[in-house]
Amino acid sequence: MNVSYYCQVEVSEKEKYEEEVRETIARAFAMSHGVLDTSHEISSLKMVSNRSLEESIFAVIKGLLSQSVNLASESSTGYDNLNPSAFLQAVVKIFSDWKQLAVLFNGAGIVENQLTIISAVQEFFETNSKLQQTFPGVLKVCYDNDVVDEDAILVWRDRTKEKDASSSYLEIAQPFLSWLEEAESEDESEEDESE
Repeated sequence: MNVSYYCQVEVSEKEKYEEEVRETIARAFAMSHGVLDTSHEISSLKMVSNRSLEESIFAVIKGLLSQSVNLASESSTGYDNLNPSAFLQAVVKIFSDWKQLAVLFNGAGIVENQLTIISAVQEFFETNSKLQQTFPGVLKVCYDNDVVDEDAILVWRDRTKEKDASSSYLEIAQPFLSWLEEAESEDESEEDESE
């Protein structure tokens, strides 16, 4: 079997799975389904498609972000004129309403699964580069909604620095990362004072 053919088939199956999850999430929004019903449907799809937890995390996060684009596009004059702040407002709304879907697929807060969530956010922005400036805002929304925690974000930062110190994601996320480090320092100081 030709290896490049196998890789192309695998990529297209992954893309097909992501599209099916995206459509499932869009249908859930359109029909006002609940998070639990949607998670069951995605879990069934995962099993039938023989996809991994990591692929499901990617698909769910990218599906929620795509739904955010759809919501923000409704309030503007389509995707081409999509305002990044409208997108970020849509992310806030969707993740506050649907955070349980992301949490159900993050494997009970396991750092590696949370790193997959951050990678999915980055991959989303690779195909939606005009919204890339909202990356730190999306990270903060995920953090505020307990989809990713501080430890996972700092591990992501450290690993990204090791791989590519000039990463554009590190650069645009720096104000948020600094805020997170300061908040962590303040928490540690308060704990030391209370002891």
